[in-house]
Amino acid sequence: MTRARLTEARALALKAISLILGVLVLCHVFRGLELQNSIDRIRDMGPALALAGLPFLAATALDTVAWRNLFPPGPIALRLSTLWLLRSASEAIHLALAGGVFLSEGVAPVVLRRRFSTPYSESLGAAWLRRILILRAQAFYLGAGLCLGFGMLRETVHRLGHDDTLVVGILVVAPGLFAASCVLVRVTTSADLGFSSGPFPFRLPFRLPLRWPFRVGFRVPAGVRAQVESWEHRLRAVAERLRTGSSTTRGHIRSTLMRRRTMLTSTALFFGAWTLEAIETYFLLRLLGVDIDLFAVLAIEPSVTLVRHAAFFVPAGLGFQEAAYLLFLQSPSLAIADPLSTSAALSFLKRAKEALFIAVGLCILGCFFRSYSMKETTKEGAMESFNA
Repeated sequence: MTRARLTEARALALKAISLILGVLVLCHVFRGLELQNSIDRIRDMGPALALAGLPFLAATALDTVAWRNLFPPGPIALRLSTLWLLRSASEAIHLALAGGVFLSEGVAPVVLRRRFSTPYSESLGAAWLRRILILRAQAFYLGAGLCLGFGMLRETVHRLGHDDTLVVGILVVAPGLFAASCVLVRVTTSADLGFSSGPFPFRLPFRLPLRWPFRVGFRVPAGVRAQVESWEHRLRAVAERLRTGSSTTRGHIRSTLMRRRTMLTSTALFFGAWTLEAIETYFLLRLLGVDIDLFAVLAIEPSVTLVRHAAFFVPAGLGFQEAAYLLFLQSPSLAIADPLSTSAALSFLKRAKEALFIAVGLCILGCFFRSYSMKETTKEGAMESFNA
């Protein structure tokens, strides 16, 4: 078996393992479920169920508008419909695959280049800024949710048998995400992406050679020395490539960062998109007959989102998202009569929406890539991210 085939086999095995893990967690969460109760509750929703997807569509629209704002102004502006289709296609990869958040980033730049002649520097710069602002908006969203639902979070953690140490750890996540977004901006805008003149944590690994122990008297076999020197050479080659390349992309990023109003507007739009996801959950719970306050859902949904993102190794956080919903809906402060069937019905509706969105996104992806293979496109996007 060739190395390429072996790599593909390993990747396929990891995907299968992650999917099996998600299914096992899902079965464990809903053990003892009376399925008919959940089916009856969904059936009782009636025609109003057709309106359940409106908050999600509004969230994708806000996300797309915020993304378009990050492209440089020019005589030919990208159409919102085009970017929405691209967002749907890349989001389908994000939802369908384990680690899809990393794989989906190479799709839009290649399509924009081949179909709409958009320079890689613009599309890659906009994608990078989009990720930074999403991270920042998520920090605000999670912080607001933790403030609104601190008591519920603390009670849920205690029911799991943990003390307040875990609560403090969760509370640190929001400012940690905001700090990470600030560090990414600092590293991006430095002269060489932080590899020799950036912040101390990013400068240190490239100032100290990997073979420094050999220079202070340690004796090691020649083979080990050669291997370490080879690693150092490769590491410095990557650093040099990042330092000398991507100048056009960095220039676009810097110019966009100077447009403060655009950055604030896009961050607010991303925050609005996150909030609309909580409103969607509130709408579905009300249709399921649950008497719940909107602020309670705004307190629950950010923590569920955090759990889902932490389980990125499982496609769409399968099983882990359902477990988070069940834990919060079992809270005594909500006083829900049948939290198990409620969380099962809610999870089914959300997964059905995602399945529909994945199907639509993959169809769009097939239309975009009908003339060339997706494997070549993804590879090209990864290569251009260094050379643009």
